[in-house]
Amino acid sequence: LDYGLELYREGKFPRFIVSGGLDRVDYKYTEAEGMKNYLVEQGVPENAIILEDKSTSTYENLRFSQKLMKSKDLNTAVIITHTFHGQRALEIARELNYNRPELGLTDSQVMSMLKYKTREILAYTKWKMQQLFL
Repeated sequence: LDYGLELYREGKFPRFIVSGGLDRVDYKYTEAEGMKNYLVEQGVPENAIILEDKSTSTYENLRFSQKLMKSKDLNTAVIITHTFHGQRALEIARELNYNRPELGLTDSQVMSMLKYKTREILAYTKWKMQQLFL
């Protein structure tokens, strides 16, 4: 989010789409709501934030966000994510026919890279299998 704020303040894009559903039933906010709350605390106007709070995977993040983009007449996106996750996110966006998607990649300062890079290998393998059936 901090990297997204940096790009937003540089004028790279006019609006955020924050995307992510409820990770666990005992959580108070969806992932998207948590991101929106943080961005508002950082001074981003609420009307510059579009909320997608139903998705449970990267594929759904991008697919559901694309539907919101179309309803708002937005035609391209900067996908902001962690470096280890960028390639899969970009491939999914291209598969969904995003118009010239771009990546804004950042390294995490707090996440365990061993855990998340290992998880990403498995998620990428799953994506490649899923892609065969699209």
